[in-house]
Amino acid sequence: LYGILSMAFHRPTENTKEMLGAVFKALGVGKDIEESVEDLEVEYTRLFVGPDRVLCPPYESVYREDVSELERGLLMGPSTVEVAKWYNSMGLRLKEDFKDLPDHIAVELEFMHYLCREELRALDEGDAGRAKRLRENQKRFFEKHLYMWVPMFVSRIFENTDSEFYKLAALLLKQFIEEEKEYFS
Repeated sequence: LYGILSMAFHRPTENTKEMLGAVFKALGVGKDIEESVEDLEVEYTRLFVGPDRVLCPPYESVYREDVSELERGLLMGPSTVEVAKWYNSMGLRLKEDFKDLPDHIAVELEFMHYLCREELRALDEGDAGRAKRLRENQKRFFEKHLYMWVPMFVSRIFENTDSEFYKLAALLLKQFIEEEKEYFS
């Protein structure tokens, strides 16, 4: 689900719409997506990019409340640097053609997808120690990053869109984050 949710919060394509529409339908959280890719692109820009005030900034640093008053609500906060360090510690780099920040929701979800996939690979290879370390990294990243801001991000989406696609993506993200919180507890 981390990988699927990551796709939902990247700039939409026809492939994204078809795949996620099928996933929403299979999970019983939606029906066929009626919105065109062009409509989704417009809504994506309106919600997550601008041109005016960004309604639902997709960056962790904007939502973090555990920073100084001067840093609150700003891009490129301490969490941006911190998540970049997480990626680097796992030997990962952002693609050169990715022109956004490391604490973008799609990137953080993709990182969790990577950690889960690597945990499964370690288990398949019989490396229980590595699998345990990867699961511990998932838990720490989830608790120190995703869970600290995703509920607020999802609330903003619900408040600011009529798009069935983005409402379903936000609902799925909200439910999954709550289930993960329970799992890691």
